[in-house]
Amino acid sequence: MWSSQVFVLATKDVSEATMAKMPGKFLTKVYQGPYSEVAKWIKDMQSHVNATKGQESTRILAWYPYCPKCIKVHGENFVVMLALID
Repeated sequence: MWSSQVFVLATKDVSEATMAKMPGKFLTKVYQGPYSEVAKWIKDMQSHVNATKGQESTRILAWYPYCPKCIKVHGENFVVMLALID
């Protein structure tokens, strides 16, 4: 049921890494709060896709812009949810 893959944004090819592209169209929404709320955000994102596009997403991804140390520095935790819609 649960799985994860770690993707790191890169502006050019990295020879030591497996490079991947994420094709498709995505609908995004930003959430703020502790990581423990991710399950709630996934449900909310699914509702947002349904209300906005009249469909269900086949895949929802989470992007964590800040590492735990950065969250302490900035005092906020943002998570970007990406729903594949095409």
